[in-house]
Amino acid sequence: MFSMTLRCAIALTILVVSGCSTGAPGQGCRDISSWPASPESLVRRTTAADARKQFLEDVALDELPAALDKVQEQWFDEEWAKQFGALRDGDELWYYAEEKGDTGWWRKGYIALRGCVVVGEMTTLEDN
Repeated sequence: MFSMTLRCAIALTILVVSGCSTGAPGQGCRDISSWPASPESLVRRTTAADARKQFLEDVALDELPAALDKVQEQWFDEEWAKQFGALRDGDELWYYAEEKGDTGWWRKGYIALRGCVVVGEMTTLEDN
């Protein structure tokens, strides 16, 4: 039998861990100034498959030849492997989109978080 104190400690640990995994990104992090995207710009958690689909939608240009689609896909796959090939269980992958001031120009991409540390980053679209 578990003592009441041990049961309370286990319940509190579960509550804290579940709160951390479902909380807003950056919540409780001391220094996020080095993050490539602000926590407010993190739109949603994502997966590798969804990221690839979103990238192809973001860069879709109807006037370009179909051959360039393959070049873009190849670039994405190679860059993705470099930036996110070492992800571990528990790492969070986020899609970000932030407007550059009030210009209507955007910067979009992905960051991987391991707790409060960015362990991968990939900008996929940057308006100039």
